[in-house]
Amino acid sequence: MTSVPVGRLLRKVGTYLGARAQYTAAKRVVERALATDKARFGVDHPESATDLAHLANLLRVLGDHARALRYAQRALAIHERNLGSKHELVAFDLRNLGHILDEMSARERAKGNAEKTKAYSLRARCCFERALSIDTTHYGPGHPIVADDLNNLGMALEALGDLKSSYARVKQALSIDKFHYGSSHPKVAIRLSNLAMVLMRLNRLRRARGCLEQALAIDNARYGPNHPAVGIRHNNLGSVLKRLAAAAEAREHYEKAYRIFRDSLGPKHPDTLTARRNLKTLLT
Repeated sequence: MTSVPVGRLLRKVGTYLGARAQYTAAKRVVERALATDKARFGVDHPESATDLAHLANLLRVLGDHARALRYAQRALAIHERNLGSKHELVAFDLRNLGHILDEMSARERAKGNAEKTKAYSLRARCCFERALSIDTTHYGPGHPIVADDLNNLGMALEALGDLKSSYARVKQALSIDKFHYGSSHPKVAIRLSNLAMVLMRLNRLRRARGCLEQALAIDNARYGPNHPAVGIRHNNLGSVLKRLAAAAEAREHYEKAYRIFRDSLGPKHPDTLTARRNLKTLLT
């Protein structure tokens, strides 16, 4: 009987902790997994690369995008070298890398840096397009992993201003996830929230509000009121309500988002700073 590598078991623990929003604890566990696998297999082994990919994702959530980017790129290079460019783990790495680039684009957009916003979004789009091609070949067009790729590509296209294509991709992802998971799953909440972001850009504000209220209800029921995912819904809903000139309601949601991010992610996390900036803008 072949034993499961210790690093793989530690990764599972890290994934569990990450799902519970215990990101710092999850990072420590995945760092142990990486050290264990590097000692056993070497730095260029696929197991070590998978640890790097998971660690990159946690660093992204914790706001350390520069280090997350380095780890994600290393993981991708190792997997491509060992497994070829069409392997499922390569698609996983591409999704990971695309998420980091997409968030870096969003940070630059908030600063008003159009050139860097576009550059990061173009790189993210490339990653998501490659992941979508690999996963569609492996799993078929109606698989939930393909829905992830469609959603991710849709948001990269939104950042690039291709709103028609963005809407179509995210709506397709929403349809796939509703079929597989039902209408009350957190994946569905993510799709609804992202669809709302596109609808905001299209100035369809009341429909965007409805999508976000559905997403908030789903995440509240699944995670409770203090989870970072719930904070994201509150923050986005605040932005829609601000556009709808419902200032008092917008303030309530921004305040909730700020408190959730501050308490769960820390006062200096990018999401906390964004929520604080949104609240300050509303009050001035």
